[in-house]
Amino acid sequence: METLSVIIPIYNSEQYLEICLNSLVSQTCKDFEVILVDDGSTDNSAVICKQVCSANNNFKYFYQENSGPGSARNNGIRNASGKFISFIDADDYVEPNYIETIINNMNCDVLFFGSTHHYKNGKKTSHTYSKHNDISFFNILMEQDTYWDFVYPWNKCFKRDLIVENQLFFIEDLWRAEDELFTLAYMSHVDCINTISDILYNYQIGIGVSSIYPNLEEFKIINSTIFYISNKYKDKNVSAYLKIRGINYWFNAYLYGRCNLYHSYFNIRKNLKKKEKKILKHFLKSYSYNKKIT
Repeated sequence: METLSVIIPIYNSEQYLEICLNSLVSQTCKDFEVILVDDGSTDNSAVICKQVCSANNNFKYFYQENSGPGSARNNGIRNASGKFISFIDADDYVEPNYIETIINNMNCDVLFFGSTHHYKNGKKTSHTYSKHNDISFFNILMEQDTYWDFVYPWNKCFKRDLIVENQLFFIEDLWRAEDELFTLAYMSHVDCINTISDILYNYQIGIGVSSIYPNLEEFKIINSTIFYISNKYKDKNVSAYLKIRGINYWFNAYLYGRCNLYHSYFNIRKNLKKKEKKILKHFLKSYSYNKKIT
């Protein structure tokens, strides 16, 4: 049995998938398995996965009908055999020492590690943690008050037993924020948290689902779930913080999405009007009035 199970949900990810999987093939430590869950892809993702699996015995491929990322990750958890579990998005990739560094520092309930955020314009930023053993979650929240990385699952490692014993699965009805709500639920059960400064993960911003904002119904579910999970924290400071910041974050995301939709609609209408005027002008220039018809 491998020490670490890496779960990757996949949906039409052929453009980035090889980079992601090759970053795992080239790891300095081989004590891990990769659970590839194909969520009903219609592109060449399945072909890429099967090729890698045929060449690497620790890569395992599972197919399911399209049910969303939460369902795919839950499928991965059910098929994982490792003592620890980590999650990677199919459009991201990891550093060569990803597995080795995680295993060497996983003497805790959850491990936080650093990441590089890559933007479409070529810009990149590093998001790191200070090195701490047995730090409180509230201290992590205070240290990361300028960004949202404390809640993503891909820059952490989890204990499989803790997930299974507390039945901590992803909400399958949500296609956005289901991963963040899972992390918050998991964190309410931990006793020991370690953070390291090592940058192990490369996060591609603005690709796939990460570029889509929630609709009103999704926002309502996210809102109520944050409140429900927050009430489970023994530390009331954490509970209050998550309610305030969580609701604020997702409400702003919802509003931003609506503003983007309006902006897109406005530009489309503006361009259509220009095109309509051009067509009308061309029509009037070439139209010859025939009195016999009228």
